[in-house]
Amino acid sequence: MVAGEGTGRDGQWEVMQPVNPAAGELSEYLRARVDSAGKDLLVLSGEIGYSANNIAFYLSGQIPPPGFVRALIGATVSAELRQVREIEAFIVLGRAMRPSPAPAGFTPIPEADVELEAEMADGAEVWALGAATYDRMARVMGQQADIRQSADYLRQLVWVLDSMIHHCTGQIDVLTDERDQVAGGGERRGVQRRLATARANLGRWVNELVHAQERLQQAAALSAALEDQVYGLADELTRLPGEESDLGCRLRDLAVVCGGGGAAEGFQLGATGDLVERVRGAVDETISRIAVECGDTVRPFVSGTAGSAVQLSTAAEAAVRAEDFPEAAHLYRLLAARSASYLGPEHEESLCAQDMVAECIWAAGDPAGARDLTAGLVLVRGRVLGVGHPATLFSRHQHACYTGEAGDAAGARDLFSALVADRKRVLGSKHPSALVSRQQHAHYVGVAGDLASARELYAELVADCQGMLGAGHLLTLTSRLQHAHYTGTVGDLASARELYAGLVAECQRVLGPDHPHTLASRHQHAHYTSAAGDPGTARDLMEDVVLDRERVLGPDHPHTLTSRHQHAYDTGVAADVVDALKLMAAVVVDRERVLGREHPQTLSSRHQHAHYTGEAGYPGTARDLYSYLVDLRTGVLGPDHPDTLTSRHQHAHYTGTAGDPAAASKLYRVLVTDRERVLGAGHPHTFLSRHQHAYYLSAAGDPDTASGLTAALITDECRVLGPDHPETLRSRHQHADCTGAAGEPGTARDLYADLVEDCERVLGGTHPITLVCWYQGAFYTAEAKDPETARDLYLHLITRCKGAWGPDHTDVLISRQEHAECTGAAGDPGAARDLYWVLVADCERVLGRNPAQVRANRRQHAYYTGEAGDHEAARDLMAVLVEDESRLVGADHPDTLLSRKQHAQHTGAAGDLESALRLCSDLVTDCLRVLGPDHPQTIASRRALLAVSTAYRGDPQNGSV
Repeated sequence: MVAGEGTGRDGQWEVMQPVNPAAGELSEYLRARVDSAGKDLLVLSGEIGYSANNIAFYLSGQIPPPGFVRALIGATVSAELRQVREIEAFIVLGRAMRPSPAPAGFTPIPEADVELEAEMADGAEVWALGAATYDRMARVMGQQADIRQSADYLRQLVWVLDSMIHHCTGQIDVLTDERDQVAGGGERRGVQRRLATARANLGRWVNELVHAQERLQQAAALSAALEDQVYGLADELTRLPGEESDLGCRLRDLAVVCGGGGAAEGFQLGATGDLVERVRGAVDETISRIAVECGDTVRPFVSGTAGSAVQLSTAAEAAVRAEDFPEAAHLYRLLAARSASYLGPEHEESLCAQDMVAECIWAAGDPAGARDLTAGLVLVRGRVLGVGHPATLFSRHQHACYTGEAGDAAGARDLFSALVADRKRVLGSKHPSALVSRQQHAHYVGVAGDLASARELYAELVADCQGMLGAGHLLTLTSRLQHAHYTGTVGDLASARELYAGLVAECQRVLGPDHPHTLASRHQHAHYTSAAGDPGTARDLMEDVVLDRERVLGPDHPHTLTSRHQHAYDTGVAADVVDALKLMAAVVVDRERVLGREHPQTLSSRHQHAHYTGEAGYPGTARDLYSYLVDLRTGVLGPDHPDTLTSRHQHAHYTGTAGDPAAASKLYRVLVTDRERVLGAGHPHTFLSRHQHAYYLSAAGDPDTASGLTAALITDECRVLGPDHPETLRSRHQHADCTGAAGEPGTARDLYADLVEDCERVLGGTHPITLVCWYQGAFYTAEAKDPETARDLYLHLITRCKGAWGPDHTDVLISRQEHAECTGAAGDPGAARDLYWVLVADCERVLGRNPAQVRANRRQHAYYTGEAGDHEAARDLMAVLVEDESRLVGADHPDTLLSRKQHAQHTGAAGDLESALRLCSDLVTDCLRVLGPDHPQTIASRRALLAVSTAYRGDPQNGSV
């Protein structure tokens, strides 16, 4: 061969003339590596330390030395595939060293030039001595390749099983939420069965995961043994004469590379049970075969050694699929006993069967039994496998879950706290299994009552889930849902609304608009939109949720009913109590039909229905509805349940609103005692009932006692809530009011002056409590005989109310009425008349002509018209009012009788004493008949009659009109 021949990219390879088929196969294989790398022989010569001629010679069908093969692979193959290609090349090299008989028609190599022929002659003895060694190396490397492939399959299987475990965990979360929402009976049992099936599947995948991890450990041990064999063979080769001086070192490097592991090519596992079984079987067979070849023994598995165990396992799985969990638990107990007899009670197969017994016991409705059984498994696995083994950690996870399911939230919280610490230590804080346990820990921290800590834990978990699993992973979305929930629960309503808004968008993108998580997020977003102060928008959002849940889940699904309840509630908060009453009445009917009359959610809807009944103007009906609800809740929940106490509070309130403040005061007195006993003297609900007790006691005519009770309440609220808490300020408002009602308007005025200053500092000048205190301060200023100051206070209040609520708000109109009244009382009836004239026009525009407030303003307008000297106009205004009131509320209504009295007086003042005498006479007769002789209005009418009679007789010294 001419020097330099064959060194270019085009036509660089000589005609193949292999010494045997395996040598030709090796040359073709190595040529392909060079071509794929895009290198010519000159470049390659500089990289591997062989001349271009030698490279061409070895790759024409000759048997190259191992160092040449390793150097060429290293220069032409990428790092991630280098170890695989080296193993493949050395296997072929081993076959080339000990070829099979040449097939018919095979042409041997022709004579080479003298130099190369001499080189081959000198190496013939070396190749003969090393052939057996290369043959053994090829066999060992083949075993290593099989072990490597099995390990790669197992690693992929572990990831698949991890994904299936996380999927089951998310499914369990959804089903658990659904189970908590549904009523008893068949529907709840159906959800319970689906939940148990999901948990049984979770147990199966965890057991498969444990098995795969154990096989990975065994594969690692076998790989180490094979690596030792490669080291020994390398030592033999280094002792052969004529080999390169660094051959042993290079082969040791090769052994290290071969034992380092690598990624399998072209193998993707589907997340199905059948495929998991097939992969497991293939891997088990490969590892067992090589273990036997290496002189190792593998313990048999129950599924492969005992026919009865296989039958028991099959029957138990069939019982789980049929949701016959008591039978499944029985069969798994038998399987556990069978496993113990073959393998021992502490073998992992026996313990896995016990896992399934616990799952089925839980699914059959006995979480306490499952908890106790799993507690024993935790001890055994910790002793046999170690506290950091995946199977031990799984048992601890299940034990904590069962503890929480059995009602011990604090115990579950503590168990998960310890488990999370160990999983972080063993697996890392962001390992998927650690993330699942962290989620459960956060959940039970919240259930145990530490809402702020639960919020913080979920915030950290969301960040780690997004980084490890991605924003669209189900565990990430579930954690975001809980983080938003606890953000709202701790009182950060605006932030909760924003968190839910972002979650809705993500759920719609990842899960679709009809997924349960998407619908749940939309429901919560609407809820916190209302809680954050925008009930109108919340009402519209919730109406859309109701429509979608009816379409997706059906009108009778518990989640649909929950959204309907919330929609009715938000409608009421948005000030449409009439529609809220209708909507809530329909929810009560449907919840009673679907969930039952005594279901807690039915009772909750009854509570809101009674509330909106009272708000819609039917306090007597609301009182009776709450009375019935108190009996129901007492029977279902018990007399001391917080919901029962809440209904008793509302019953007492509407008893007072319906016109019986004395009865309301008695009901509240008993309720205060019960709330102090059950909730504690410092609980906010106890304070609220004490507040209402004092309020209705004052309304019942005992403001002195009410003032003392409220003063004591203020002391306790200052101690527990602080002097600037809104409830403390509200109690100070009531104390000042009771003080004024008890006959001390000057003291009440001073109390309100101090209170207004504190309310403005704490709540702001336009807060409702601040404005109410302004109003009451002005009222008691007028009662303290200072109408001029009261008039100015009312004028200031009107300006503030207009800025806060607009000129047509009811409270603005009431303040304008009081301002006009104080203007007249301050000695300016003409100005009062003009103020009332404008006020009447605005009230009729806003409220209509008929409401009592409008008629009262018309009466006062007529009165100050007369006081300003225009009695004829006053008489005519009052005549129209009497006619309207007789038509609207009846001739015998107290308001009509009062207007008739003023009409008679203005008639007399206008000079028509005869008509005034007749009007007063008829009025006294009707007052005696309707109100009785001792009613204040009857007495006032008789005095008016006497005054008109005296004036009519011309004796002005005995009376005046």
